[in-house]
Amino acid sequence: MKGRALFRALAAALCVLLIMGFAGCETGSGNSGAGDGSKDTQTEDLAEESEAASTQPVDIFPDMSKADHETIHTFFSNFSEVAMENFDSSDYTDAELIEFAVWHTYRNNEDLIIYDSAEGNLKIPESVIAAAIEKYFGLQVSNQSVGYVDNPNYYNYGTYNYEYRDGYYYFTGAMGGALLWSQVTSLLDNGDGTYTASMDVYQGQSVPPNLYEDIDDWDLSGGLKVTYKGEPEGDVWEGPCYYYSATAVISLHEYGGETTYKLISIRRE
Repeated sequence: MKGRALFRALAAALCVLLIMGFAGCETGSGNSGAGDGSKDTQTEDLAEESEAASTQPVDIFPDMSKADHETIHTFFSNFSEVAMENFDSSDYTDAELIEFAVWHTYRNNEDLIIYDSAEGNLKIPESVIAAAIEKYFGLQVSNQSVGYVDNPNYYNYGTYNYEYRDGYYYFTGAMGGALLWSQVTSLLDNGDGTYTASMDVYQGQSVPPNLYEDIDDWDLSGGLKVTYKGEPEGDVWEGPCYYYSATAVISLHEYGGETTYKLISIRRE
């Protein structure tokens, strides 16, 4: 009896040990699962960090050719030369674009401007204005007179600076001051079809003949002196002078059978 009782006791003890062992394995497995879950979380975090790094804007300007540099310097100079310092395609007026197109045409396409001897003013066909706006902004406007002069001290009080009638925009054509142009310093590929450009705008009365090339390539023969960003204000008659910096967003744009840029926004810093 004692032998059987001892056997039954040992058997019971063995069962308890086996049960505890299974429980321990399950608990260990559970801990292992938690550990794997932690590793999964770390892997996901690393994947997200890697994806975020791969979508960070990349500066493509250093890898562009000299010719492409000149193209994009020239593109942005179209805005700086007519003092368009701020623009946002999500919040704009037709008047802004019409004024840009008038002065852009005046500065760059004299052959498209007509002198109206009867009125003593210049006029530009509406089709030319529309083409300039489409080319540089990819937008359309409603033809209208803009720039109403409400100051009684002005000679043209009660009129418009840019009067639209009979398919033309009439204006005086008086625009003075130093020449302004842009030098792009970086061009970030945002990965969504847009690019963010940083630039410095220079002004001058005496300017290098190749002012739209990279600043390091400017022809300074004849004693031209450049006043760089961060230096004391210079004399525009002596050479190019840093004026201000700006940031812009652009995208590629098909116009006239060619791929160019269009302006989405620009902001003077």
